Amino acid sequence: VVVGGLRARPEMQKEVCGMGEQGRLVCPETCGVCEDSCEDDGHMKFLVGGIRRTCLWLSLRTHLHDSECAWGSPAAEACPETCDLCRAPPPTLRKLRGKNENLRKRPSL
Repeated sequence: VVVGGLRARPEMQKEVCGMGEQGRLVCPETCGVCEDSCEDDGHMKFLVGGIRRTCLWLSLRTHLHDSECAWGSPAAEACPETCDLCRAPPPTLRKLRGKNENLRKRPSL
């Protein structure tokens, strides 16, 4: 069974999304079995250059992700999926992990 375009074929979803079926594994969001709660807010808007923008707008401009998707920024709050922040630990945890790793790497005196 080809699962590409499953979202556009609701008549096939029942068959392809059944327990143990390929579609369930390949397209968990379309099949409604996603455990991912990290999604962009389709209604929230944020300012970029003084203009109100959406997550869809940002998703189409990957060259802006580094500048607009910083932790705590309005875009990151509205668009965690677009900003690829769903699986990343917050910066404070990253800093702590980095310090701990650096401490382990220091030679003993």
